Amino acid sequence: MQSATTLAGQASERARDPNQTGTTQANVISLLSFAQQVVNGALGHVVDDVPLALVSRQVIYPIFANLPAAVRILAVRDASGRDLSPLGEFSALQQVNTGWPSAVSDAPRSFTLCGRDLLIVYPGVAVFPPTLTVVYSELTTTLVGASTTEVTNDDDDALLDLTEVLLLLKSRDLPDCKKIIERFKTRMDALGKEPK
Repeated sequence: MQSATTLAGQASERARDPNQTGTTQANVISLLSFAQQVVNGALGHVVDDVPLALVSRQVIYPIFANLPAAVRILAVRDASGRDLSPLGEFSALQQVNTGWPSAVSDAPRSFTLCGRDLLIVYPGVAVFPPTLTVVYSELTTTLVGASTTEVTNDDDDALLDLTEVLLLLKSRDLPDCKKIIERFKTRMDALGKEPK
């Protein structure tokens, strides 16, 4: 975790604007904030969990209404700590049960996402619906001058790469962008394979 002003200075130097004449420090910090949200959304290094109280016979839950700080759902657990099985794709529900919207059981067994807006917990519970725990990649807070990044120090280079690309795009320096995007992709792949 580094301060936003330190990282903004490093990003400006990498984009060949060390005096921040082309882009102000506040704008660079805003870009760093955006980059932090993207990197954490992809890698899931800053996570949180929240209880989700199920409703009888309901299988579809809006994510934003129940989990406003969620970027990506990582897991859903029941009260005993058992992970519900992720179905992968929404279309898999049709193969499991064509009547999935009205299917009920004693306990939910799996979950899936419908786009980015809906969490589907399958099957629904008829009576005494339990409370599940949803683990998600958290939307990081907006950076300001004195704040520090929330992602790990290992992720700082990825933040700088993405911010550098955005700064170079702003100044229309397109030839260097391709190299930096490739470096960013390689770095993200390496960070995604590291144990958490």
